[in-house]
Amino acid sequence: MDLLIAVKEREYGDLLVTMMEGSSRLLDLFGHRREETGCHGTPDRENEMSQASSNNPMIHQSNTEFDTGSEDTPSLMIIASSPHHGLSSLNQGEWRLLPLIGSNFGVLLALVSTTCFAIQGVLFTLIADDIDPFQLNVLLMPVLIGGSTCLMVINAIAPPKTLRQYLWLLLSGLSLSGQNPFLVSAYRHILYTDVLSIGQLSIILVGILNWVIVREPFRLSHFLLALLALVGVFCISRPTVIFGNDGEGQLEGANRLLGTAFAFGAACCTALTIVIVRKQSTIGIHPFQSIVSNAFVVGAVNGILCATVGEWRCLSVEVLLMTFGDGLVYLIAQTTLYSALAREPATKVSNLSTLIVVISFVLQLVIFKVVPPWTSWVGSLIIMAACIGTLLVKRPISRMD
Repeated sequence: MDLLIAVKEREYGDLLVTMMEGSSRLLDLFGHRREETGCHGTPDRENEMSQASSNNPMIHQSNTEFDTGSEDTPSLMIIASSPHHGLSSLNQGEWRLLPLIGSNFGVLLALVSTTCFAIQGVLFTLIADDIDPFQLNVLLMPVLIGGSTCLMVINAIAPPKTLRQYLWLLLSGLSLSGQNPFLVSAYRHILYTDVLSIGQLSIILVGILNWVIVREPFRLSHFLLALLALVGVFCISRPTVIFGNDGEGQLEGANRLLGTAFAFGAACCTALTIVIVRKQSTIGIHPFQSIVSNAFVVGAVNGILCATVGEWRCLSVEVLLMTFGDGLVYLIAQTTLYSALAREPATKVSNLSTLIVVISFVLQLVIFKVVPPWTSWVGSLIIMAACIGTLLVKRPISRMD
């Protein structure tokens, strides 16, 4: 009788270990996060497994650790060991990488967003002569509204509930709406390279506004890295104030001071939008909610502007298809940007966004065969150094933490 009981206990122990390993492999396959799904074992079941482990020496209890990395991106690391049924060293190595990926998921999203914005810029260059800028924004908004609404439905995200949330959503929509009119006005007075250079001042403005609105620290290291990235942008964009006009003539009827003011206004709108979206993540607003709300406001404002100061044009099928593709890329860019801002400080995301200039420079070199000056290569290296420094700087502790 004792022998039979011992055999049964051993079989039960082997079965339990096998089940634990199967669960670990399923987690490895699907990247499952226990904290996100809320699938916690019941107390009775956990007590039962604990008693079985303590009563049977053949079972080796697995070590389970939670490495939160950051408050917004919890990660799960599970390493199970058994003399006969333990995970392979390869699987253990994969599990050890999960906390690293989880803690840097916001950075990955920011890099994806940067790449998508650069691609969108190239697509806009191809259709810029055939469509009014205000009309383009109006046509992009249905893609954003439809795509982000589907994401909300799939993820069962309810609309905002408080008046405070709706007010912050309105503010982000208005600040984003102001960006396009400022840019269009700036292009009428100063060259594109000057607009790009002045617009990148937003990376410094983000740090200041983020400290004022979100109360996240803006350290000297953040300012110096933003300044370094700005130097790299200047080397690539070659503003005429520093490098001359490179043979490009003055725009007819241009007012340089007015164009500079418009470009700086666009930079302020960009910085304010980034900081407000970061603020929204702290008061229970989901990134998908921000995208839908901003799309409605931007679509309405640009529709009015196109009807009053712009021009509605009859577009060809080719331009419409490219506009739709531009909208899809813009949807991915906005989704990843807002999700990154929900996980990382606005200063870090803003500094990483300067890589848009580098990626655009590479795309122009590959697609349009534009041979850049030597300063563009130097500027690219400077921007990448600033971005690496941004990643190495330890995240400051803020009121959100």
